[in-house]
Amino acid sequence: MRDYEDLTAGWNEIVDDLRDHDKADIENIQHLIFETYHFVKQNINGDSIPRSRLELYKFIVQFCELLGYYSAGMAESLSTTCEAFAMGLCYVIEKDYKGYREDSLPTSLNIHVPGGCSDLEADMSTYESFVKEFNENVEWLREEYEEFFDE
Repeated sequence: MRDYEDLTAGWNEIVDDLRDHDKADIENIQHLIFETYHFVKQNINGDSIPRSRLELYKFIVQFCELLGYYSAGMAESLSTTCEAFAMGLCYVIEKDYKGYREDSLPTSLNIHVPGGCSDLEADMSTYESFVKEFNENVEWLREEYEEFFDE
């Protein structure tokens, strides 16, 4: 796992890439989301974030805002999923979120969830389970957005 400085530098780099309209590195984004989640869970107690750690949060928020304007060469389903998982990460930081599972990330903060359905959460217990749920979210949105690709 990366430390605070490495995570902050990673988010800063992705924000700079989006500002420069560079194509997003999805695998790097996935690693950053997963590693930041576990860093926050291990290093920030309760709902108190030390001011010295707010720069990390600032870059995650900027990432979300920039994805709203520029999809970084991604399909809408992938861009929306990146934004949803990053917003969930912000929510974990802001609220010390406790989900249905021990390690879960809310993923429906920017997506309409029909009434009667529970909010979506990603299993963050392992990187593999996280990537599986990330990819399932992309596939679900591809169907919702009727995106079809020749792969």
